[in-house]
This record gives sequence, structure tokens and C-alpha cells, in this order.
Amino acid sequence: MGLISSPKGSRQLCWAVCIAIFALFLVLAAFHVPSFRGYTWDLSPGYGPQLTPAEYAESAFPGFLSTLKGDYSAQSLPWGSVVYETAGIPLSSIYKGSVFRPEFTATAVIAVKGGAASGITGWKSLLSGDYPVSLDIKFRPNLEYLVMAIAAGLDTQPGSKAAGSYTQAIALLKELKKQGRLSENNAEAPVAITFDYRARRAAAAQQAVAIVVPEEGTLSYTVGIFSPSGAAALSEVDQSRLVKEGYLLPGQMPGKAIDDISEFNNALPGIRGAYSRQVLGEQLFSTATYQEHLFSYFAFILMLTAWSCSFYYRIGEGETRRQFLAVSALLLFWVTLRMIKIEAFNGDLVRYLWYLFYIPMIFIPLLLFRIGLSIGDLLNGKNKKTWQGVYRFSFWLSVLLLLMVFTNDLHQLVFSFHKGVDYFEIYGYGVFYYIIAFRVFCFVIAFVIIAVVSTWKKIRVPLIPMALVFCFFIFCNVGYVLYIPVIRISEITLTYSFSALAFIEIALQSRLIPNNIKYGRLFRSAPCSVQIFSGFALAQGRAIKPEYKTAAAGILPAAFFEQLKKMDSKSPQSIVVPGTENIRYDTYPITGGIAVAGINLDKIVTLTATLKEYNKQLEEQNIRLHAAEHIKRETAEVKHKHAVYAAIDQILKEKSHELQKLLDLSEDPGDGEKKSALIRLMVNYCKRRSGLAIACAGGEKVHIADLSIILEEALHESGVSGVARFSRDFLLDAEIAAEVYDYFEQTLRLFITEGKGKTGDKSVVVYMKGEETHLEFRMVESISNKGDLLLRIFPLDTKEENHV
Repeated sequence: MGLISSPKGSRQLCWAVCIAIFALFLVLAAFHVPSFRGYTWDLSPGYGPQLTPAEYAESAFPGFLSTLKGDYSAQSLPWGSVVYETAGIPLSSIYKGSVFRPEFTATAVIAVKGGAASGITGWKSLLSGDYPVSLDIKFRPNLEYLVMAIAAGLDTQPGSKAAGSYTQAIALLKELKKQGRLSENNAEAPVAITFDYRARRAAAAQQAVAIVVPEEGTLSYTVGIFSPSGAAALSEVDQSRLVKEGYLLPGQMPGKAIDDISEFNNALPGIRGAYSRQVLGEQLFSTATYQEHLFSYFAFILMLTAWSCSFYYRIGEGETRRQFLAVSALLLFWVTLRMIKIEAFNGDLVRYLWYLFYIPMIFIPLLLFRIGLSIGDLLNGKNKKTWQGVYRFSFWLSVLLLLMVFTNDLHQLVFSFHKGVDYFEIYGYGVFYYIIAFRVFCFVIAFVIIAVVSTWKKIRVPLIPMALVFCFFIFCNVGYVLYIPVIRISEITLTYSFSALAFIEIALQSRLIPNNIKYGRLFRSAPCSVQIFSGFALAQGRAIKPEYKTAAAGILPAAFFEQLKKMDSKSPQSIVVPGTENIRYDTYPITGGIAVAGINLDKIVTLTATLKEYNKQLEEQNIRLHAAEHIKRETAEVKHKHAVYAAIDQILKEKSHELQKLLDLSEDPGDGEKKSALIRLMVNYCKRRSGLAIACAGGEKVHIADLSIILEEALHESGVSGVARFSRDFLLDAEIAAEVYDYFEQTLRLFITEGKGKTGDKSVVVYMKGEETHLEFRMVESISNKGDLLLRIFPLDTKEENHV
């Protein structure tokens, strides 16, 4: 769907429409090219053997030119010519200053040599004999005129079809052919269906020829002298020679004249095809007349236009799509030129149109090669400079070959005209023609190789169909060069064009060329429920039917569309219809419509219920775990408290024993003050040491300032004057603080018991200095000034950042 919404895709559609309009314009233009459609003027060689220029003149003008001014071989049109009225009148209307003077007649008759055949009285009498019959149709348009003359006697009889039909005439010739008696242009045949002036020429050549005017009737055609250069040249024509050559004056004609010239002209185009197919059994599957040719080309153009428009949907990559549209445009240009060439009468115009054929013949293979390079991504790969150089060389070589074709009149290296440019229908092939043909072969092979190598691992390439199409193309090309009749009489342009289309279509269908073909089938067989609805149908509120749907998609309930109308159609939505809660419909806006994906929630509902049950079980387990954790935590707290209490109890027990020993000592007046100081010190120790024990159990920190206060308090309680100082603020582990305090208490107690004098007369200074790795503890007696009572280093745990 992204392709449809792409602005580049819209431009491609516009290009396709423009090509279609241009094709229609060219077709209409082809039907307005000056020609003698429906008349008898035709300078082309037809489909028979190659003819000389004089024979071409005879085919265009019934009866060879009897009086000329100048050399006929050097003129595209004679100065004076004997032509039928059906050709002379349109000629005089096209050529300004030309003159046509109808003065004679030509009648279709039966010519019988000497008494070779008797009993011949008319057309039907030819069926009763056993003698060969020759149909004198060496020159065009003799076949059409002779058949219409026979039809004038057979098809206009009572009970037959109306005038303009030639059914009975064709049936007569078909029966003669079936009997094996009918031949064409057989000079040895005793009986001939021909024109009276030719029979008279044979009689004048001392041949015993009898002229039989059919009793059923025949046609006499008005003929005359046509002069493109005007009446002055016409006056120089020796008309008496025409009488000597067998032409009769209008008053002497034995047949009847044409009643309705338009009806006659309308009947002419189909005669050659009917004769070829019904009488000769030839061209059963090929076109035989220019009307059939034009119809075939017109049908091909319509098909080509539709095929080109399909690129808009089938090819998503813009560059490849443009290249294929260019191929289509060249094919359209080619067949249009061919249609104009069929209608053209001027020799130079025909030749130049022929040369223009080589624009598509040269550049279509080049475009195919370029498509192959794009598929293989060779123009952007590692060797892109090499491939870009190859393509540029191929392009300029194509331009050079095209210039060689356009200038062929000068050098004749593409087509060699054996009798000069004026007789271009008699030609051979030059070296550059074979270069062009070989180049086409190389480009097609290169495309196949590059495309196959690029996609070999992804798809199965139908090499056999592609090879058959390519071999058919080569066979037709070689057969045309070798003048194989069945190929020469075919419309080779259509053959080439259909071969190109078939080759490309096989590559598209096989995905040798990346495209969007078969995506619809993939969409329908997708294992999901998706439907695409037209936005126009939704807006109109009509019976809603999906434009596309997968095989797994069901019918949407009416309640869905009611909810959809109430929602914002420009953004994705989710809809759950009451009664079908197990299905959720997700809508996605797309260009021109909306996509609906149906999601079956049965598994999700089951999974949700299972998850709820699991959650319930987990909640119950969590409750039990929380209870167990709570019990465990309370047990740990109890154990912790018990340990703290045990530690405190241990401290108290030790001090209580010491205190009891101290009280049990004999009463000494001199020691009363010391005992009192020691008792106060131990009581204070029990209080503060219990606090430190609790801090140790909790893993707490003790600030050095707090420790200093505890030490000063111990000095004060023991009656010793002193202070405790520290170097800076820092934190200590409670265990180290307890160790310092224990050491301080023991030292102070010794200081009290072993010191001389009264306790109140003593003074102590405590100083603590914190370093990175240790704590210096100094205790100095300030009165005696005897130095440090102690100096001890307490190591610190350097891993703890808060120690310092």
C-alpha cells in the first residue's frame, strides 16, 4: 500500500496515461497519412518475389506505361501513366497541378488459347472442364479486381448476396484449387482469368487467343492517363499506342461499370486475406491485408498500454519502473512507425520509416541490459566504475550504430541496395547489420546471466521458457535474413514485439525482475485475519464488503462498523464488540481505506487466567515468606540484643567483682580518698562502657569529640583534673573507641592507685592525634611534668573512609 500512496508512484501513473494518450494520437494520425487506402495504389513489393521497378509500376498501374516523358527508372512517379480511375482520382487530388484523363477501359475476361478448351461460356463453366486455369495476378491489384469482376457475375445473381460480396467468387476459385486445376501466372495454361488488354497483346504477338466475356457478367474498369506535371505533359502522350496495346474506349467495353464506387472500395481490403486463407490455405495465423495489419497493431498498442500501466502496480522500485516504461514507449514508437509505413506510398518516406525502426531495435536491448545492471546492483557495487564504463561504452556504441543506420544511403554498410537507393526494396545486409544483431544477442544473454546470478539463491528461474522465447526470436531473425517465405510474409515487427513482451513477462512472473506480482495470493493465504475496506464505501454507508481479505478472516459484526463510525478514522484504534470479547479488532488507516486485523484473544484470556492463579499463589507464598523473614529478623534482633546484654553483663560482672574486692579491703584513712575515686571511676566506666558495647554491637561510629568528652568525664568523676584533646575531627569504629577507653580506664586507675598525694592535686592531659593509618594516644601528667605517662599507637582500618 505504500506504493499507492507514494508521490513517485502517482507520477509514474501520469506517465503511463500520457503514453496511452500519445499512442491513441499516433494511431489516429496513422489513419490520416496520405495514402490510397481502399484504392489500388501500392508501391510496396507485397509478399511475393522481389520485383523490378518496372514491375512495381505495372503493379501500381494496370497495364505497363506506354508513353513516358523522361527516364522512368529515375522518377518516383511517371510523367504519364495508365491508371485505374479508383487510383487516378485520389492521385489528382493529392498532387497539385496533376491531371487525370479517363478515356479507356479494362475488362476482366477468360482468355482461351486456340481450341484448347471448348464449352467455356462463363465463370461457372470453368468448373466442368479438366484443363488448367491460370489466375493472372502477377501485379497488384489484379487479384482484387479480378475477384470483384467474378463476384459481379456470381454474387449479384438472383438469390445471391448483395453487391459488394465476393463469397461465390472465392468459392469458385476454391473449387478450382481443390480440383488441382488453379494456378497463378502460368503462361502455359490454356485458360486464364485475366484482363482483355493483356489477351489482345498476346493475340497481337501472333498467339491464337480467344477472349470469352462471361455470360454471368463481369466488370469493366475505367482507366486513363495520369500526369503529375499537368495537362501540358499529358498532351505529349501518344494515346494511339494505348489502343494498339489493347485498351478499349468506354463505348466498347463488354462488361458493366462499377455501380457504387464506395461499396466496391470497401470490399477490396478483405479479398486478399480471403483468397490466401480459403483458396490457398495460407496465412491462417497471420495477417494478410493492411486492414488486418492495422487491426493487429492497434490491438497490440492497447495491450501494450495496459501492460505499461500494470508496471505502476507490479514494480515498486522507481528506477526499474521508469526503465520498463521506456521499453514500452520504444515498442509503441516501433509499432506506430510500422502502421504509418503500411499506409505510406512515397518510396523515400517508406525507407526513412524503415530506418527509424532501428531506434527501438537498438535501444530496447540496451535498456534491458541496464535493467540487469540495476537488478544486480552492479552500478553501485564494488566494481561500479567498471560497470559504469561498460554501460557508457554500450550507450555510445548504440548511438554510433543508429547514426550508421540513418546515414545508410551514403555508405550502405547496414543495408546494401543492389540497384541503388531508388530500388531499396531489393537489398542485402551489410556488416553493421550483423553487428547490431550480434549486439542484441549479447545484451539479452548479459541480462539473463546478471539477473540469474543475482537471484539464483532466492528463486527458481524458469530458464527453459526464457530460452524458448529467445530461440524463437533468433529463429525469426535468421529466417527473415535468409528470406524464408513463412517468416517473410509474417508481420515481423509484431513477432519481435511479442517476443520482447513474452521474455520480459516471464522474467517478471518468475520474479527474476523484482516486482509485486503474486502479493495478492500471498496476502490471501496469510495465516492471519486481515481485511481491507474501501474508504469510499465506508463513507457512503453501503453494504460493507472487504476489497481484500485473508482466508482466515471472518465476517465482521455490524456492531463493529457502528463503533468505527464513532471513532477517529485517522489514527489506529482497537475495538472490542460486546458478545465477542474474545476477539479484538485493530484498525489501521491506509491510503484510500482502512485495514482491520482481527486478533483472537482466546489464548490470551487463558494465559491471563493462568497468570492470575500464579499471582495468587505467589502472593500467598510472599505472605509466608514475609512472615518467615519477620520472624528471622526478630530472632536476629533478639540474638543481637542478647549478645549486647551478655557483653554488658560481662563488663558489669567484672567491675562488680573488682568493686566488691575494693570494698572488702581494710579501712585505711589514707586510702579512703583513692577508694572513693576508684569507685566513682568504675561506676562511670560501667555506664559509658555499656554504651560503647551497644555501639559496637550496632557497628556504629564514634566521633573523636564524643570520645574526648567521655574521657574528660572519667577524669572528672575520679577527681583528677585534666582535659582530653584531639588533633582534628574524624570518626572511629566503636570497637576502637572501646579499646581506647578501656586502655584509658586501666591507665587512669593505675595512676590513681599508685600515684602519691591526693587525687585532687593531680592533673592529666590526654591528647589524641589521628593519622591515615593509626591513632596516637598520649597521656601526660601536667603537674609533675615528668613526660608521657603512656604513648600508644592504635592501628586504624584504612579501608574505612570514615576513620580519618
